Amino acid sequence: MMTREKFYSEVEQGIRAYLPEEYKESSVSIMHTLKQNDVERTSISIRMPEETICPVIYLEPFYDAYENGKTMDSILKEISMVRINSVDDSLRRFDYGAIMDYSYVQGRLQTRLYDTERNAKKLKELVHKNLGDFSAAYSIDMGGDANHSMAVMVKPELFMNWGITEEKLHEDSLKADLGRNPRLCSLFSMIECITEGRQAVNYMEHPELIKKDMDTPMLILTNGTSSFGASLIIHPDIQEKIAECMGGDYYVLPSSVHEVIIVPADGRAELSVRELNDMVRQINETQVAPEEQLSDKVQYYDSRKRVLMNAAEHEQERADE
Repeated sequence: MMTREKFYSEVEQGIRAYLPEEYKESSVSIMHTLKQNDVERTSISIRMPEETICPVIYLEPFYDAYENGKTMDSILKEISMVRINSVDDSLRRFDYGAIMDYSYVQGRLQTRLYDTERNAKKLKELVHKNLGDFSAAYSIDMGGDANHSMAVMVKPELFMNWGITEEKLHEDSLKADLGRNPRLCSLFSMIECITEGRQAVNYMEHPELIKKDMDTPMLILTNGTSSFGASLIIHPDIQEKIAECMGGDYYVLPSSVHEVIIVPADGRAELSVRELNDMVRQINETQVAPEEQLSDKVQYYDSRKRVLMNAAEHEQERADE
């Protein structure tokens, strides 16, 4: 049985034999990438000479398959197929120099939310805005389809080319997020949407229906693609819209980078802050991949002060009054 490092080396050395003839001039390299929550992932890059961007293929799942008895031959064949099918023609021809032009980038920005404490290393690489428990960083949507989308994270060296302020970058990214169909739906209707193909009611568009549907007061906030939609919760207009729907203050359970769960703070959920924190922690440990976890820190939105803050700290403040 090969070690993980030896396996990665064997993939790097052996993959060319499984690629089509058109890939004979491609460059192959193993890379180590810092992901969400400072999780380090190992990937292989196979770049053809004419490509300005190319996908990275993460190798951890392939090593797990190898440990479970899959042969190197079948693994290399699968990696080859993943690479061949992973980029459409529009991405292959993409002019990387276009992202130096902020007028091109502006509408393609997307905010990504990080737990400030758990991402100390990752945030050093990125332009970001500290928001307390969370920090906002920014990516550029490079296009693609539902299966193979690509993005570029905004790092200082790229940001400096644009000649804008960090505040403008933050505001423009939040504005672009609003164009991605924000959705506030019942948790149970979202489950039905997945399991039964039903259309979930979006309370952002139909707030008048929420009272009728709120027997179980637990909502999901995400975007139209359910991809990195958790960042919508830092948008002031979204925060206020949710407060209107919920009838006042609410808790935010940071369930993943893709969505957050909204629970009213009026006692309908019958859970304490400690119980909510424990619930989020348990979900993260059992149901969410490490690099897709947002945080274990439940937040509280005060609709009167219009501020989102750590729920435990809010509870302590009230106890000290």
